[in-house]
Amino acid sequence: MPKYIRIDERLIHGQILQKWLEFTGCETIYVIDDETAGDPILQSVLLMTVPAAKVEFLDEQTGAERLKKTEKEPLILLKSLETLWRLYRQGVWMDRVNVCRLPYGAGKKAIYQNLYISGEEEHILKRMIQDGVDVYVQTVPDNDEVHMRDLLN
Repeated sequence: MPKYIRIDERLIHGQILQKWLEFTGCETIYVIDDETAGDPILQSVLLMTVPAAKVEFLDEQTGAERLKKTEKEPLILLKSLETLWRLYRQGVWMDRVNVCRLPYGAGKKAIYQNLYISGEEEHILKRMIQDGVDVYVQTVPDNDEVHMRDLLN
């Protein structure tokens, strides 16, 4: 079962990622995103920011299969709640999910700093929370966790 799942549309980026790698102790990063998995140029750009970790770029299907059987504790990076939901619906169980950034878009409402959700995303969050997944916001490990259940009431 994945231990460290983070949603941030930027995926891999310098200082914050370095803090999370140190905090989690993970030596492997799984970037699960269909677009990124199919774009070697984007992959090479993202790899330039990684300090000392193995990175695997996986499409959603491969990512789901890998997560269901891995014994490693990778840091899992996703761009969106929709990807998280599809992994979850494919049987990838998760205890906790860190939602860092969800960008603004048409029809989205602000629920916290750098977090904007649509009605569908709100439904996803509420369903996962109802199922017992601890969904929280924590930009860097030094910040306190803010639980999504408190933001959605």
